[in-house]
Amino acid sequence: MPTEFSSDDPGGETHDEVPAKPVVSVVVPTFNGTFIDESISSVQAQTMTSWELIVVDDGSTDDTPQRVRRLAADDARVRLIEQVNGGVAAARNRGFAATTASSDYVLFLDHDDLLEPEAFARAIAVMEQRRDVAAVHAEITLIDSIGEPQPRRELDAGLHRFRYRGWRRVECDPTEPTSTDAIISSDCIITPGQVLIRRSSLGPEPFPARFNSYDDWMVWIEISRSGVMYYEPNPSLRYRLHGGNQSNNTAALFAGRRDTFRELLRSTDLSVQLRRSAAVALTRLEAKDSRSKLKHVVGSLRERKVHVAAVEAARTIKDVQRALIGVAWYVRLGFGGQHLAKTQGQERHS
Repeated sequence: MPTEFSSDDPGGETHDEVPAKPVVSVVVPTFNGTFIDESISSVQAQTMTSWELIVVDDGSTDDTPQRVRRLAADDARVRLIEQVNGGVAAARNRGFAATTASSDYVLFLDHDDLLEPEAFARAIAVMEQRRDVAAVHAEITLIDSIGEPQPRRELDAGLHRFRYRGWRRVECDPTEPTSTDAIISSDCIITPGQVLIRRSSLGPEPFPARFNSYDDWMVWIEISRSGVMYYEPNPSLRYRLHGGNQSNNTAALFAGRRDTFRELLRSTDLSVQLRRSAAVALTRLEAKDSRSKLKHVVGSLRERKVHVAAVEAARTIKDVQRALIGVAWYVRLGFGGQHLAKTQGQERHS
């Protein structure tokens, strides 16, 4: 656990009084949060006002803690925790541990995104009517750094839901929940702020740090397996596109997603169908990266940069090999699927 500290409090928290039993606990991890003031304001603008907000400053090197502390001084529902830099998963887990245990729902909001004013009210209305709903997954609106709406084509993944049947993509019906299969296949949840979670669906440290940038993805998989993840087609959040987005670090995201797929393929706790979906998604991911590298090879050869072309060609070959691993898993699960399903069934009943 990272060391906690605060210039005002050795325990790392402000002394503001928090509501005795908030309905929603919001956790915001931040590091040099340029837009943190706006994100906090979007929580304060909620029509459902029974909430608490825990901001976890993950070792910022700018004035982020001071700005949050000023906002917290004017609103008892806002609290600040400071810790040395430990990564976003550790910050989310630290914030969750500090929330009021009796709150009914939890939302993890990124420090640059904005909630729509009705976000809490709409999702809570669904979960109060349906006890089988573990979480509500709502759509997003894309905005730029100054808050102006952006066309949806700006982002490749996560703007529609589908699942694989064989190698064929099948679009999800807008009325159906967001299934585990859809999460594995389409990576349809871009940011944690899209999902309001029933607290009982979360473990004590829900975000596994070992999955790097895909720690939240594993949370959605676990939640969707434990209950219904209701799909709300109306946007509840404005997702900000800017130069500091974690999604801009494509190499880290690619590596994180690849490692996550590999773990899913090895998981005997998942059904054969889900593992086959993971195999197809992994193969397509590697093939897409191979095509991108191949373009660099061709471009380098045209510019007579032979050494650069050779390096890119070697990387392309590695990607093709990884894609073939996905195909091999798919074939293995196809031919051995009945045996694997039978074995998993026996394990569950033993």
